[in-house]
Amino acid sequence: MRVRSDPCSHFFCIQVLRKRFHCITLETVKEKVVSMNENEELREQIITACAQVFNEKGWKFTMLDIAERLHIAKKTIYKLYPGKEELMIDSIRIFFRRAHEQKAKITESDLPLVDKISKVIIAMPAEYQMTDFRKVQGLEEKYPKAAEVLREELENNWEPTERLLDQGMKEGVLRKFSIPVFRIMMTSSIESFLREDTLQKLGISYQDALNQMAEMLMKGIISQEPRPMSSCSLRTGLAG
Repeated sequence: MRVRSDPCSHFFCIQVLRKRFHCITLETVKEKVVSMNENEELREQIITACAQVFNEKGWKFTMLDIAERLHIAKKTIYKLYPGKEELMIDSIRIFFRRAHEQKAKITESDLPLVDKISKVIIAMPAEYQMTDFRKVQGLEEKYPKAAEVLREELENNWEPTERLLDQGMKEGVLRKFSIPVFRIMMTSSIESFLREDTLQKLGISYQDALNQMAEMLMKGIISQEPRPMSSCSLRTGLAG
């Protein structure tokens, strides 16, 4: 005898399966979110350690140096970065991202316009203030892709700085000058500081060289100084 199926039973089974599927999917999503958060936290730790060992050894640091600093296995680092150059590229991009975030804060502050400009053109994240960027020298020969990213970052995202410079000329606090020429002078000087060993031979720190360069450039473009620039106006950094 043929048994007729109960539509209610089928409906009940379908509902149960849907709930189970929903629970499994939700748990999978949660696991992925946790994994992403853990990876991001690890990435931040690796980038911080990279900056520390770079300050000690320059680009001669190894992945083992970072692993030992963090008390983790090298293979843990390789899960996020296939090689050393990929890590350096990410470190460079994160540095500039943080620098641009700092510039945005300066731009939105209540500082006088001249002080804003002098801070923005050489802004640097606080955690990199003591970094010896003279040790970047030799990067282009050993890690050309990282060097190219550094060059691109130096030359890009000048728009906020250019707006401040344009505003300064319109308000009369800066004399009329070519903003593209100013930008070329800044980026070329910084690239020279990073690429050559002249500063090391002269015994001049990267920070001092950058501050002196910025001071000379600012004095050259300021129309008139209604008051002396504050001592905190010039901060160390990489580019505008």
